[in-house]
Amino acid sequence: MGNNSTLRSMNKIRILFLLILLSGIANFALAQDSNMYKTLVKTINVNSSFFHSGDFYEKAVFFTINMSVNEKGMIDSVIFSNEKNKDLTSLLDITKISLELKKNKTDFIRHKNEVLVLLVMVSRGENYFLNFKNGEEILNNWIEISSTANKIKIPKRKQIFLSPMLINSQGAKYPDKF
Repeated sequence: MGNNSTLRSMNKIRILFLLILLSGIANFALAQDSNMYKTLVKTINVNSSFFHSGDFYEKAVFFTINMSVNEKGMIDSVIFSNEKNKDLTSLLDITKISLELKKNKTDFIRHKNEVLVLLVMVSRGENYFLNFKNGEEILNNWIEISSTANKIKIPKRKQIFLSPMLINSQGAKYPDKF
């Protein structure tokens, strides 16, 4: 009788240990992705003077950042959709973002041999989506996103779509609107 209760106690301890171990692994994976998203947010900085100017008022830009992660867990190539879009190149320093992402040696390790696709929207205006002046350009952004996805067909690397990023501001922030 004593052996059975000891075995049950040992099994409970094993199960509890296994649950703690699995919980730790899940938290570690979440922490890694959290670090990756923190890196992406820190790296993707908009030019605030253009973003808050009249030239980008009631406008939006959609684009993707396609990041190919090699077998070492480092980004070896970065492709932006819409990289020739005037508003996008005025908002972001694409070269700087690419270099920053490529030199990161830790935050993308969990995604070895994958292509990470981050959809980003940058917008600013009084009523968010109601008054965008560049509707045709936004449609072209979507077309460019889909054609860029076809450019990154690297054998043995699956595409992973990350949670989208939104950078926006509501309201006029420049003197001529007051």
